[in-house]
Amino acid sequence: MHFDLSPTIILDEKNSLLYGRMRVFLYIFSFLLALYLAFRILFPSLFFEFSFNNPRAKSNTITNPRDENLAPLEKGLLNEGKSLFFNTSLVGTYSTAIVSMTLDKKYPNSSFESLSVRKSYNAFLYPEGEAMGFRDGTLLKNKSDFYIVSDGKLQKFAGAKIIDALGFPVNSFLNVAGDELTYNSKGDAIGKNSGYPDDSLFLIQNNFYQLQDNKLKKFISDFAFSTHYESGQAIKKNADFLKEYEIDSDPIGFSEGSLLSYADSIYVVEGGKIFPIDNPLTFSGKGFDWNDVIQASADEIAFYEKEKLFTIASDHPSGTIFNTTEDHLNYLIIDGQKRLLPTENIFSSWVNTTPVPASKDSLDIKSNCQIKKYFWKSNAFQCSLAIVEMQQLIGSDYVFSLKPAEKTQIDFLNVEFKKDIGFKNFRFTASEILNRIKNNYAR
Repeated sequence: MHFDLSPTIILDEKNSLLYGRMRVFLYIFSFLLALYLAFRILFPSLFFEFSFNNPRAKSNTITNPRDENLAPLEKGLLNEGKSLFFNTSLVGTYSTAIVSMTLDKKYPNSSFESLSVRKSYNAFLYPEGEAMGFRDGTLLKNKSDFYIVSDGKLQKFAGAKIIDALGFPVNSFLNVAGDELTYNSKGDAIGKNSGYPDDSLFLIQNNFYQLQDNKLKKFISDFAFSTHYESGQAIKKNADFLKEYEIDSDPIGFSEGSLLSYADSIYVVEGGKIFPIDNPLTFSGKGFDWNDVIQASADEIAFYEKEKLFTIASDHPSGTIFNTTEDHLNYLIIDGQKRLLPTENIFSSWVNTTPVPASKDSLDIKSNCQIKKYFWKSNAFQCSLAIVEMQQLIGSDYVFSLKPAEKTQIDFLNVEFKKDIGFKNFRFTASEILNRIKNNYAR
């Protein structure tokens, strides 16, 4: 069947020729437009910026500009030999990062020693603190000796009769090697007149409690308790036991770093607050595991103050455990530090979610470039960093370090991430698109 929408219109030879040319032009234009859009989708660029003249602007997408002491560097003023650090956060594979900056007109002839970038998770790049010991409340056994970890210290039970008298479940004591006990300092021994040490756990009328500062603190739910401890660690008591201690008015929620789900939102727990994760891409980009998400009740969610969105630029919360893919070491994020969990038993006392994979090589691998001045603008500088070799590293954060050779002041900072045109990047992009579809619709 043939459709002719203009059967009564007949073009003369001149207009017919013009019509044919216009149609060919339209076909070529449509093809080129489709090709351009395909390249933009398959080989995209991402742009980030920061204005030191307007550091509070919502358009600032470069995050956390800071000096070597982690102090905010909002005015962009750098003294000689002092470095500027800043982050960009994104998901995807890119080949080149182009950094551009415009200096204050008072410093048009500044020079720079270096500009470098690392790729990882920003929290994994935190300074490394001392190795962690066992978690408070953990029950331990070494040969014939029994301990409880209280306020970070090992308190030894004077004998088996003390354990029986206090009612601690003997089967819940974790059998550990002697050298594992060295990661916690020693505390006072527990004798027959000592009473219950801090961090002892109790199960009273189907509710879990923990003794802290000689007060009983109630866990808000069984699920909340399970993110801290195994249920078998708690001493079973009757209701009369509640009369022996003051009940603390501040209950205990889920452990730091827990992932909670309520209605259509998923939250990260940190510091007594919950942060709603903005989208599935952030969830997967931060290395979280969907199997760790706990279905929370309305009362459990209401216990927390709801905070701002958790985005791809947010650092992992305290309580996160990173596992290095190269040597399978576990590190706990706590109080702005990364601390080694030196043994499997110590790790098991802290873990409540699947560890986030991280690349140990990201601590050492850097890309550097030589900063050059724009020839047409006196106070503008640029350099191009090759980051294609970093794409095998795990992480969503690019951490830049800029060191001037003399005192200078930056007004504007821009970073462009580009993909080289090639089959390898085409394959990466296609894989990323499929993964995003799965994250959005296949859960």
